[in-house]
Amino acid sequence: MADDKILIVHPECMALVELGARLEESGHGVIERTVGIGAAAAVVRERPAVTIVHAGMPLVPGRDVVEAVKRSWAGRGAKVLLYGPRAPRGPASGSVTWSAA
Repeated sequence: MADDKILIVHPECMALVELGARLEESGHGVIERTVGIGAAAAVVRERPAVTIVHAGMPLVPGRDVVEAVKRSWAGRGAKVLLYGPRAPRGPASGSVTWSAA
């Protein structure tokens, strides 16, 4: 599943390692970032199938990462899941999924 990369942006290393390991065991390629700075560029550069962004990122909040991807022409078609305690309330358990068209 070389084209089935998942980008995870999460501030806590242990959570990042645990989630990354589970996804790799399932056959996904995993790209990990612990800070929001540069995460939008990683979405454009790496072209992951899905990007999972924690809303409570320090320095650059998860919502700002999602907005940067949305504003980028190269981010069109990106699938981004914003989750966590600071994510806006959406239809499914406090998370918002955004997919650029």
